[in-house]
Amino acid sequence: MWTGPVSSIGYLGNPSVLTELIRIAPERSHTYVHKRMSLYRPGFRSDLISHLDINLVTIWQGSTPYNLINVYFDPVHHSAMHHLFDKHDVIPNVFLMVGDFNAPSSEFDTWLCPSMPPASCLILGFNLSFGIQYTHPFEHSYTHFPQNKRSPSILDLLFTTHPSEFYIAVGDHSKSDHAPLIFSTSMLH
Repeated sequence: MWTGPVSSIGYLGNPSVLTELIRIAPERSHTYVHKRMSLYRPGFRSDLISHLDINLVTIWQGSTPYNLINVYFDPVHHSAMHHLFDKHDVIPNVFLMVGDFNAPSSEFDTWLCPSMPPASCLILGFNLSFGIQYTHPFEHSYTHFPQNKRSPSILDLLFTTHPSEFYIAVGDHSKSDHAPLIFSTSMLH
């Protein structure tokens, strides 16, 4: 899965192998699914979540649904997290949440001085309610490279129910201010 442009998580490569899941409302987060994922019958779930900063995609393994959340975390209003908290009871089987969380914290970035800003507490509280946890890339690397020469940080994160089943790498940020997270999992077979 590749998500962007605001949330720069996922797949790097030839865009002709990607299928955009169509959404009518304007949004700050887009979700694309690799064509090889078509056997899992991916579908955008606006019936469960309708928010400009959240994309919920359901994939199926047999008769079991698995929900993937792509989120852009507005650093001022936190509306995506508040909306997810409100809808928490109608989203079953969340096994993956990725996105641009805009919440620098020593919880995610061990190169920072110990700190736990309120936004990070909100994210961690939400993740506890879904039973998902932060899963760090194989090699420690920054994901955000500000254009204004501020220090790089880790803002793009992946949370899952099965951290040991994921391999995560940080791609080249090229001309973007965010580097994509590239991940694979052995959960789907």
